[in-house]
Amino acid sequence: MHNLTERLEYLAQLIQTPEFLERRGLGNELAFYIMDYEPAEEFRVRSFIQYLTTHSPVRIAAINLYAAILDIFADEVGLETLWEMEHAEGSAALLEAMRPVLETEKLAEVIQQRSHTSQVVLLHGVGTAYPLIRSHSLLNRLHARFTETPVVLFFPGRYTGTQMSLFGLKTDDNYYRALRVEPVVGKE
Repeated sequence: MHNLTERLEYLAQLIQTPEFLERRGLGNELAFYIMDYEPAEEFRVRSFIQYLTTHSPVRIAAINLYAAILDIFADEVGLETLWEMEHAEGSAALLEAMRPVLETEKLAEVIQQRSHTSQVVLLHGVGTAYPLIRSHSLLNRLHARFTETPVVLFFPGRYTGTQMSLFGLKTDDNYYRALRVEPVVGKE
């Protein structure tokens, strides 16, 4: 098992390779990857994403999922309306009111629009976007939109290759179409 530093360094190199960018060797699978990490490492991961997007020779779209959700609702109804609703009716009522919009293709559309000229898409902010979105549902919505562009989801928790566990506590539905970012033994 590799530590986070080794895995982040591996990812920084991996995204620059022609094999990664051209999806070679994936056997017609989607180019979806999950970089899971301990939630306590959140600030370190954020710094890495910032560094990578500004220093990589590859065109990267780094999309904060929580910020994208806020942008959707700012455009749809205005954030003040949401704050007023939460104050008047509570957080549970606000979440129920937001859920229909979040269960549509809207977030997937926004991600696609924000990354249309990128070679790689980095999705982060999963922890702050919970419980508004579920990672497996979002990835399923992105399948049809990202058939050529690699997508890396930064996930604060554990991914076993079949199951996601947010914060190491909340088990998500099974998801098996992404590769866990991990250096290949013997190719380090």
